[in-house]
Amino acid sequence: MIKSAHIKGFEGHKDTSIEFSSGVNVILGHTDAGKSALMRALQWPATNRPLNPSIHHDCKQASVTIKVEGTSVTRAKSASKNYYQIGDQILKAPGHGVPEE
Repeated sequence: MIKSAHIKGFEGHKDTSIEFSSGVNVILGHTDAGKSALMRALQWPATNRPLNPSIHHDCKQASVTIKVEGTSVTRAKSASKNYYQIGDQILKAPGHGVPEE
């Protein structure tokens, strides 16, 4: 279960932190508030999609960190970096998939 997410520089999210409750969580907001971008951000570490996320205009890198029971997973991309970080281990992001490790 996802405990929390920290989204930086991903699409319209310059710096967003969310704590999730156990059970069902509902995301509400006005049109163009970033709800769909939030869902894409949560998918990015698990599916490597989108392959080339839009980086927020005020940021040099997009990153999403998801905390789950016992560890965290970060997916990050900039002009010079493209990686996953699982706990303390950094893995190169492959072209279209996720690292097999």
